[in-house]
Amino acid sequence: MKSWDKILIAVDKTTTAMHAVKYVGTIIRSLKPPKITLLYVYPEPPPNFYQAGGLLPDYENEKRAFAEGIFSESRTVLTECSIDSENI
Repeated sequence: MKSWDKILIAVDKTTTAMHAVKYVGTIIRSLKPPKITLLYVYPEPPPNFYQAGGLLPDYENEKRAFAEGIFSESRTVLTECSIDSENI
């Protein structure tokens, strides 16, 4: 199998995404350790967000915290597949 230097994994809070993370961890653990980047794209604020007094920095902080939970779960899955946390 070809060796990869970098892998990008898009993640979200679905079980399908976590299955994909585990699949990647399983197939690459026997390769030269690649650098793995996790990506989460959060949705834009709802249409009435600003009219209701919402502030973008607050929204971004909330979504960042949500993404950190997903990243943490993904890192756990990858380290359980023997991927060094330094490569994530």
